Amino acid sequence: MTDRLIKRNKIRTWDYISVGICICFSIYFLTTHQVEFETRKPIVFYSFGLYFFTLFFNYGHLRNINLWIIWFGLSIIQIIIYYKHGLDNTDWPAIRGLRNFWLYLILFQILRWLSLKLQKREFVTLSRSLKDLHDDREFKFWDYLLFIPAIALIFILQII
Repeated sequence: MTDRLIKRNKIRTWDYISVGICICFSIYFLTTHQVEFETRKPIVFYSFGLYFFTLFFNYGHLRNINLWIIWFGLSIIQIIIYYKHGLDNTDWPAIRGLRNFWLYLILFQILRWLSLKLQKREFVTLSRSLKDLHDDREFKFWDYLLFIPAIALIFILQII
């Protein structure tokens, strides 16, 4: 249990792998021709995947401000990808998430701050085992309550 919002830790191997995967997808979408409506599945998967991946697998790692800054920098690349592929495809609300990923990263930190203030514990995501994967602790009332806006944000930021 901790009450520090800003933590600076060494970036781990898993973090390099996850950032590397994001960079590879980003390079792919930056170098491909304009995505047409019929071939949109990969970019829609990527747009949703960024959110779900960071919420369910990287949330513990995003507590590290060094890694969070790297992801925030990558979110700027996602904006470029959106403007490359999204302007001619305004009827695709699903790829709008690329444009809003930076906002999700900021809101993630706000949820962490709220969790630390309300329960003096880190923000966690729910799992089937009823225990947090990173901290190995049981979920409490505030964990459930804070998870609702986290999951709702994924869908809201995809459509606004």
